[in-house]
Amino acid sequence: MPKPKKKKKSVSPIYTFALTWLILSLIIPLYKIWGLLITAGICCFTAFIAGRISAKRSRKEEAAEQESAKPPSMEETIDCVIGELDFSQLEGLTVPSMGEAGVAEAVRRFASGETVSVEALVSDVLGGLFAQLGILGPLLLSLMLPVLLLSILSHLLLGENDAL
Repeated sequence: MPKPKKKKKSVSPIYTFALTWLILSLIIPLYKIWGLLITAGICCFTAFIAGRISAKRSRKEEAAEQESAKPPSMEETIDCVIGELDFSQLEGLTVPSMGEAGVAEAVRRFASGETVSVEALVSDVLGGLFAQLGILGPLLLSLMLPVLLLSILSHLLLGENDAL
């Protein structure tokens, strides 16, 4: 557990008192009782004013420090982290169940707390996979059918007795 910071008292009232005493000692005769009392009174008053000014200044500094110590908002944190990522290689890709949102937008939505139902995500992914397989099937058939027919024809013409 971190220790609380100790507040340092300002030394400005002491310096103000000493400086005022020095200046007034050049003007007012301190060897007389009235001069000593007036000098002490004025020095105490200036030290009090300096203490009030330094206290106000330290309260302003503490308030500014607390304001700057505030944790950043969730949006600022998300923007900072996502700003460091490079999505240039993923341009044009979309995330299932997010409409036409790109990868960067989908990451931003997920980080901000938006959710996607598992069923919708699985159905979109499987739907895309089956669509790609549907395209791949005729392509493989168009490539493999001539090879298969050529293989059968070569076995028939050459008369090899190897089983297919």
